[in-house]
Formats: sequence, structure tokens, C-alpha cells
Amino acid sequence: RELLLEIVLPAEPADGEIDRRLRAAMTEIAAAGVRPDWWKLPAPADENGWRELSATVHALDSHCRGVLVLGQDAPLEQLAPKIALAARHPVCRGFAVGRSIFGDAARAWFAGHIDDAAVVEQIASRYGALVELLFDSSTTRETAMDRSHYSAH
Repeated sequence: RELLLEIVLPAEPADGEIDRRLRAAMTEIAAAGVRPDWWKLPAPADENGWRELSATVHALDSHCRGVLVLGQDAPLEQLAPKIALAARHPVCRGFAVGRSIFGDAARAWFAGHIDDAAVVEQIASRYGALVELLFDSSTTRETAMDRSHYSAH
């Protein structure tokens, strides 16, 4: 199977409520017999949210390959700390943040405010910064953890 399932919650409750509603939705989906290979989800609010999400993912399906963090068109200043936090948790395998990477640049390009070279530079710079942040944060995670965890999966 190669199923990626994205959950987008309909309202904007407080962060802790988002985390709880997200886990409840995942549980309901799993109860219906759907076991995605990947979850594409908004980032939990804090360390505790990530621990609870990790436990939920593993409890629902030990074969799940992990979570990709949604960007939800957030500015890089808001997204970067979420990616850094996410990368410290083995269940996080990456991000899916297209609009956060290209949104501002595309809008400026379509409006004629920047040229082709500038849009390419802005998109490449944003993507590179997030990839570097993800790898730097996950490297910190790996050195802090027992590497046998990875060989067991």
C-alpha cells in the first residue's frame, strides 16, 4: 500500500484542542479500517503533542511509515520552529509545505513585482532553509537517541 492521508481540521481551536481533535480523527479513520502509509498533518503544538501523536501513530498501525508536517501557507518565521520541533521526533519524516515555500514568491511574480530569476532564487532559498533546518534538527535527534531504535523498524 502507498496511501498518504491528509487531515485538515475545519476550525481553528486552541493548539491543544487541535492536537486532541487530530488524534481523535486519526483514531476514527483507523477504526473504519483505513491504515495510511503516511499521515500528512498539522504540526502538534509542543513536545507533549508530538509524544502523544507518536504514540497514536504507533498504536494505530505499527507499519505506518510516518508523518509529514503540513505548512498550511504559514510564513517561514512561523513554520521554522514547528519544523525544528517536528524533526526531533522519529515519527516525523519530512514536510509538505508547498505554499509556504513558493506562495509569496509566486504572488510577487504573477503581479510582475519580481522576474523569473528572483522567483527561482526565493523559492530555492526557502526550500533550502527548511531542508537544512529539518536535517540539522533530525541529526540532533539521532545523536541523542539510541540508534538501535532505527534498526528495529
